[in-house]
Amino acid sequence: MPDMSPGMTKPAHGAHHIAPDIHGQNFYAIDRQFQDLLSLYLEPGLSAHMTPYFDRLGALAGNRLDELAQIADKHPPVLQPRDRFGRDEDWIDYHPPTARWRRSPSRSLACTP
Repeated sequence: MPDMSPGMTKPAHGAHHIAPDIHGQNFYAIDRQFQDLLSLYLEPGLSAHMTPYFDRLGALAGNRLDELAQIADKHPPVLQPRDRFGRDEDWIDYHPPTARWRRSPSRSLACTP
């Protein structure tokens, strides 16, 4: 049993351990550890050049890609092993927004600072 000295509060349980929702935030801007790691591995000139690209990707990840991930969690892909005549075909049906995003990833991830 943990030591509960007077004045100490009880350790948090349950929902208190859940990370806060960060949807809508720039994932690059809030990830200080990633920025520190990049400063170790990238030369200053390259880091200055790449920062707008990382910032753009962080904004996409925190907004549109996060929305698509939430949709994909609620509507997972479905494996269709056979066509309507019973032939082995094996294809995957994706939820429409996920299918649209998968067809045009270059437009969704355009990295123009």
